Amino acid sequence: MRTDREKFPNPPLVLAAAEVRFPYAPRLKHQETWDRLAEELRTVVPVLRKEQQATITLGPDGASVPSVETSLRLLDKASTSSLAFFPDRLVVESTDYVDFATFQELTRRGVEAIDKLGGPVAVERIGLRYINEIRVPGRIADTRDWTEWVAPALVGIGEVAGAWPVTTLQGVLQYKVGTDRHLIFRYAALPDGSVIGDAPLRRTRAGSGPVFVVDLDCFWQPADGQLPDFVADQVMECVTELHEPIEEAFLYVITERLKDEVLRKEAR
Repeated sequence: MRTDREKFPNPPLVLAAAEVRFPYAPRLKHQETWDRLAEELRTVVPVLRKEQQATITLGPDGASVPSVETSLRLLDKASTSSLAFFPDRLVVESTDYVDFATFQELTRRGVEAIDKLGGPVAVERIGLRYINEIRVPGRIADTRDWTEWVAPALVGIGEVAGAWPVTTLQGVLQYKVGTDRHLIFRYAALPDGSVIGDAPLRRTRAGSGPVFVVDLDCFWQPADGQLPDFVADQVMECVTELHEPIEEAFLYVITERLKDEVLRKEAR
């Protein structure tokens, strides 16, 4: 992992998330297991919440079968970071991102806590996702006005239909960044709003008006279906490797003007 890159005092990152998926592990839905996880992690994420999520699956006859999935979410006292445990996955989220090393450590604590319980039998997928909302002091009346703030290639498509104002622009690209590793690059220029809400985690960076969203989702998933064993160190090594393409893509997006007039300014 590179440590020589500039750390911006006013980053546009509004949500960082990591997900580790594994085959169904029944013990991760039991109260006794939740109690052990809560005790293991109380110095980092001491606030315990049980959450329910409605899901719909298709039965053998094609009919919809509703069900409710119960999970354990452990949060910090500021409600800006959490570890959520499901029978088939661990989800780590933060809306108060300091740096990758800090987020990496939070993820490691969750992975190791599961491993101490005996761990799942294998790993199916590991993902890392960073959602950025870029807002600037300049006037944005047309998505093409973003040209000086983000890579021009992202907004150049707005010229296709001539001089009409472009109010919204969206796109998605998928890259292969390694063996069984992919990066999904989503971007959007929107006239207003936000792509994440204020729950279950509290937003720490709010804003209004035009926004340029950069959503970077890098993941590993074996194409041949051969699942490796769940080993905490190997999981964390993969998480670290997934961060590199995300950082590279973000550095491609931002321009010198954005760095000077926004990212290098102290957050208000």
